[in-house]
Amino acid sequence: MRTIIALFSEVRSMRRVALLVATVALLHSTAGAQIASERLFYYTDTEDSYASFVKHIDQISIVAPESYIIDSLGIMWGNIDRRVLELAKRNGVRVMPLIINETFHQPSLKRLLADTAARGRSVRTMVDLCRQHGFWGLQFDIENVSLEDRDRLTAWYTEAARALHGAGCKISIAAFTGRVNLRDHSPTIGFSSMEMVFHAKEAHRNH
Repeated sequence: MRTIIALFSEVRSMRRVALLVATVALLHSTAGAQIASERLFYYTDTEDSYASFVKHIDQISIVAPESYIIDSLGIMWGNIDRRVLELAKRNGVRVMPLIINETFHQPSLKRLLADTAARGRSVRTMVDLCRQHGFWGLQFDIENVSLEDRDRLTAWYTEAARALHGAGCKISIAAFTGRVNLRDHSPTIGFSSMEMVFHAKEAHRNH
């Protein structure tokens, strides 16, 4: 089993404070497997964050830049500092950018989740981004989700997982106010990051 230890370049909000103490166990394991550690660095687009990334590069396994915004139409935009990509490549650090819903606006997110065409548009963009830039994967940072939309969020995540896995990429989700369980669709409170990669794989196998 692998363990993910979340590292942060700076604490800017309560959600980052909550994440700061998060240690996430990956569920992709085999009986008796040896435990290995992964260190996930959440990168923000500031010079202080870059300096911290440079300073601690030898301690980081995965860098997760806050990079891409998605709107209610499933349109995504954003970029990553070229220096971050080059430094990660030179040091064998895997890149897993965040996908963030625009301003965490719940009505906009609700429209996105209810629109299968918009969800499909976003998934195609995710695959293109991974292939174009050679990302290890992408992480959903989707916040302010209504409990009424948990099944739609699960469906969107599963659609993205199937497409990204097909392209050889990973996917994960960071859930802060409520965790979506792909096994039984029940909400639970807490932090879920890399484990969702493998929940989605299980869901895919069962279809």
